[in-house]
Amino acid sequence: MKLESVFALRDEVIDRYYNTVLGLAQEPTVRTTAADVPRYTGQRLAIGARYRKPGDYAIAIRLENASGRGMSQAKQILSTLPNQNEADVAIVKAYIPSRLQLTAAATKPADAPGGSRNRPLEIGISIGHGEGPPGTLGMFARQEDGATVALTNNHVIALANAARIADEIYQPGIPDQPGDAANVIGVLGNYRKLRRSGSNEFDAAYCVLGEEQEVAGQGNEIPRSSGAADNGLSFHAPASVDDLDKLVQEIGETATVAKHGRKTAYTTASITKVVIGINDVIVGVPSLGNCRFDNLIEIETVDQAHPFSDVGDSGSICYLEGARAPFGLIFAAGMTERGSEKTFVSYACALPEIFKAYKLSQL
Repeated sequence: MKLESVFALRDEVIDRYYNTVLGLAQEPTVRTTAADVPRYTGQRLAIGARYRKPGDYAIAIRLENASGRGMSQAKQILSTLPNQNEADVAIVKAYIPSRLQLTAAATKPADAPGGSRNRPLEIGISIGHGEGPPGTLGMFARQEDGATVALTNNHVIALANAARIADEIYQPGIPDQPGDAANVIGVLGNYRKLRRSGSNEFDAAYCVLGEEQEVAGQGNEIPRSSGAADNGLSFHAPASVDDLDKLVQEIGETATVAKHGRKTAYTTASITKVVIGINDVIVGVPSLGNCRFDNLIEIETVDQAHPFSDVGDSGSICYLEGARAPFGLIFAAGMTERGSEKTFVSYACALPEIFKAYKLSQL
């Protein structure tokens, strides 16, 4: 199926499902602006587009329960497809690790490749708020006033809405190293509050760097020590799903996505393990509960001993190798089930939407 065909089916099905089957929204816009998350797991249904090969997609259906109205709707979708290979159905629960899990996973720098103090600053290293566990510095950007900022997640440096603008931000985050003044790199500049009603576009926040802070190379340089195919080179501008579609067709079946994170450093995945534009993913957020997200990217792990991302990698940037096209900001994880098969998955927010909302530009 073509990308536009999958997205058209996604929008039609989700709107009809909420309006007619669940009766939770009388108008399509209510789901994204005010509707609550479906109460029962059997009612939850998310849909996106999974790469089969360049230019060809399967409809990805994600459920939280193998029975209920969600599965009934999934079966109805399958019955309309001429080929069952055009669908990928899985049970999945997505979540952001709790503060206790994050703190427990904040190991010594020797055990976390990105856990050390890095000057000049670079992507993929530890960053955090003084009152929360560390995540990953994803990339650098520029504010409208020209100031340089470091982008990561709301739940990493804004503590899932609990922090205040201008709070100090540390590199490395605590407890990778003590939170002393020498490790302060800037202040919390902006974040969009995560909410339980309607849909969230992203989990993102940024730190405004102090004028004395320097970044490696020309900015957003892929770490030279990482072993990455593009090491020493910098990201291009954020890529939309349409940009990715074109770039993947140009690269072909060898297209690969990568990320650099505090915990697992440089990891990769085949483009065929990626789902884009998933709407209505329900993510468990510590201190908030279940929140709905739209336009997410899912990346599935092949080798379960070496996941694409792990606890502490929140804030990492996903990018298309070769093209050096950044497209997603990792913020959550999950486990998929297809029968007896279980695999880890990572979830990322769409990067262009973050740049647009915060009026950021390429460094």
